[in-house]
Amino acid sequence: MKTELKEQVFVTADALLAEGLNKPTNAQVRDRIGTGSLSHISPLMGEWRKLRQQDSIAKNAIPDD
Repeated sequence: MKTELKEQVFVTADALLAEGLNKPTNAQVRDRIGTGSLSHISPLMGEWRKLRQQDSIAKNAIPDD
């Protein structure tokens, strides 16, 4: 179930981001999914945010050569 919820949270957060929300909230994700507790969604959103930050840093990195 946790893997399924993680996938739902990540897909939903990405969709909200694509719709123009710069910082999707835990509550917005839960409302869109329609299920889940904030205590389960919150750490997953933290992981999603961390991955987004790492992706952003990697995209903006200046090549060494």
